[in-house]
Amino acid sequence: MLAEFWGTKSTLMQIKTQPALNFLCVRFETTVATMMEKAAPYVPQLLQEILDQKLRLCGPVYWNYFGFEGDESKPFDLEVAIPVNAVTGDYHGRFSYRRSEPFRCVEAVHEGTWASIPETYGKLFAFIGQNRLIPTGENRECYINADFEFPEANQTIIRIGIQ
Repeated sequence: MLAEFWGTKSTLMQIKTQPALNFLCVRFETTVATMMEKAAPYVPQLLQEILDQKLRLCGPVYWNYFGFEGDESKPFDLEVAIPVNAVTGDYHGRFSYRRSEPFRCVEAVHEGTWASIPETYGKLFAFIGQNRLIPTGENRECYINADFEFPEANQTIIRIGIQ
């Protein structure tokens, strides 16, 4: 396992494989400029659907990025997803259910405001380049703590998919 420490607030970067997850989710095209306004309303709606369908909540909110290559002006697909135990085959709600594949990635925890999250991404991509790894174009952000009043308390696990 490769690992590296960066910056004054040491961020451990590691290669790992996240197990497959069951997600209740919604996926749509967006850009960096519009993603917050498009995505944020779905979180309470997904949580309500989990309650209404009597599913078990199995983890925090994920934003899964597909096709984002760093150019903030280019559209990409964003999936707002919440892990659940399972969804029966007869689910016909307004959201989608998907079981992910195991996800091989480089991972780091970003602590603090999301305004500085590009710095953590930069360090992750530098690590990927230095270790001659190949990104897949799928990234995940897992929101361990999302504090809108005190954003310095945010904790976000960033995972960049690699081959």
